Amino acid sequence: MVKETTQEEIPAQPLERLMANSIECCDKDKNDEVDECVQQLNASKVESVARKIEALKVVVAKGVGSSKVMK
Repeated sequence: MVKETTQEEIPAQPLERLMANSIECCDKDKNDEVDECVQQLNASKVESVARKIEALKVVVAKGVGSSKVMK
């Protein structure tokens, strides 16, 4: 004989629903903040690489025609 073990889900109390919903909203807000931060970091990486490339171009341009070796 198999005993049925399923139980009916007890409906959440209003306060419990309110707390769960507010946590979900906070999680979404934090995810949005994290996404924005990641975008800013990626943008700063691109700017940093672009500045390094420009600096190397200047160094190479100054070194052309010169017998100095860069260290």
